[in-house]
This record gives sequence, structure tokens and C-alpha cells, in this order.
Amino acid sequence: MLVPLIVLAPGCGASTGPSVARMGATTTTTAMTTTNASAATGSDPALAYARCMRSHGVPAFPDPASGGGFFFKTGSGVDPSSPGFKSAQASCKGLIPGGGPPAAGTSTHPDSGALAHFDAVAKCMRRHGISDFPDPTTTVPAAPAGGGVISIINGVVLTFPHTIDTRSPAFVKSAGACGFPLHNH
Repeated sequence: MLVPLIVLAPGCGASTGPSVARMGATTTTTAMTTTNASAATGSDPALAYARCMRSHGVPAFPDPASGGGFFFKTGSGVDPSSPGFKSAQASCKGLIPGGGPPAAGTSTHPDSGALAHFDAVAKCMRRHGISDFPDPTTTVPAAPAGGGVISIINGVVLTFPHTIDTRSPAFVKSAGACGFPLHNH
């Protein structure tokens, strides 16, 4: 079972690092990344969000990971497509910068500079040997067929197929050469 996309976009005054959802065919891990707004405000909106989700009917919703984000596997009792999850998410969305994750089919609104930058990054990554590096888009897709990673960086959507290992030495080297941010991947 694939877990639907759950990504948190950066909010005002927060970090503009990437948001990532990891999805696989069998042992799906979904990462809901948060911004570092807690460092700026002295509070932890991600922890407040997790507590809110649990209090609104998603008892297995995890606390945020130490590096940011929420990680859960298929079968953990957290089903983002369930009506209960969606209801809890609607109740808790005000606790997360940006209001929570965008749904599949949602259009993002990156500035033209960000879209142009990631178009150049995609071409560069392919020139550097990452042949299936995705083109940037502005629409959040459903979970990639066969699993993969969906990343939203400054409003630009990149859908990585499961064939790309964003932690491989070749990917890391190409990312450095092309200016692709690696944190949260």
C-alpha cells in the first residue's frame, strides 16, 4: 500500500529547505518535514501538531523526528487517506507553518526564479549522470507509482522515481556540482 503525499511547505519567516515525502511499495516511510520555526520562536509547532493529531483521533501519529519531520511506516496505524486523518489534519493545520501539507493535485506558486533554477538543476543533474532526475513542476502529484520521493522546495515540486537513490555517492556528487540541496533527502 502506498501512503499518499504528506508534505509541509515552508511558512512565512521559516526555513526554505525542502519538504519531502518518501513512499515505497512495501515498507513505506513517509516523512513530513517541518521548518525550523521552532528555533526562531522557542516553541515546537511540529510537536504541537503531533499532539493535536493524536487528540483528534489519530492515536498512532508520531512525535517529530530529531532532524525534523514525521516518519511512519505502512501498517503503523496512520492512514493519511482516511477520513479521520483528514479531519484531524483540518483541525490541526493552524499549528504548522503554511497550514499543513498540500494535497495531490494542488498547484504550488513558486516564484519564476525558483522554477527556472530547478529547471537548470534538473538539466545539470542529467548531464552529470542522474538520467532520470525529474523535471520540476508546480503541481503536487499523487504517490509515485512503485514508490519514490516527492520533494517541494520553495514551491517547486520534484517527483523522484524509486530508481533514484538520493543518498548515493553519484547523486551527492552531482547535487554538489549542480546546486541541488541535499538536506532532508
